[in-house]
Amino acid sequence: MPRSLFDESYAFGEIAESVIGKYLRSKGHSVLPVYQVEYDTGKGPRLFLPDDGKLVAPDMLVISNKAGHLAVWIEAKHKTGWVHFRLKDELRTGIDKKHFEDYCMVDDMTPWPVWLLFLQRGGVGLNVPIGTPTGLFGNSISELRGKVKGGEFPEDPPKVYWTREDLIHLATLEELGIKSLAQEAA
Repeated sequence: MPRSLFDESYAFGEIAESVIGKYLRSKGHSVLPVYQVEYDTGKGPRLFLPDDGKLVAPDMLVISNKAGHLAVWIEAKHKTGWVHFRLKDELRTGIDKKHFEDYCMVDDMTPWPVWLLFLQRGGVGLNVPIGTPTGLFGNSISELRGKVKGGEFPEDPPKVYWTREDLIHLATLEELGIKSLAQEAA
């Protein structure tokens, strides 16, 4: 990937991490971002294992300041909009399959659950109706494992998807203090 495209994609992704981190802090949690990006390869943060293996790591560790609660891993995704899957007539969002598999392993081997959060900004894509849901959506990896859906066509790299109904609506764009992509364009 050319450096300028990598920088643009990286900056777009950082918006979700920043917005989600601020939102979680406003709810009384502490946030430890996990940063380690190699610009030459585009590889993000990794969890290094005792056997010299490594896994793609979630973006942040969120520590609850409430008694009896520990922490959760959060993987933050910034999406311009939902993908419309015509064969099932449903809206979906997703991530790279290899990353999902690594997040499942992190979920299994650490005491902290992994959550996937999707910041949906309301952009309109191919065959996506205007007015699709916006805001912050998410769920735990443990819940999402049994709800994985594939794509309609082979993809490189392979991706996994979930429907809008598989995700919990956590916050509106207004609660997050940001505008939809349509509002930004106006």
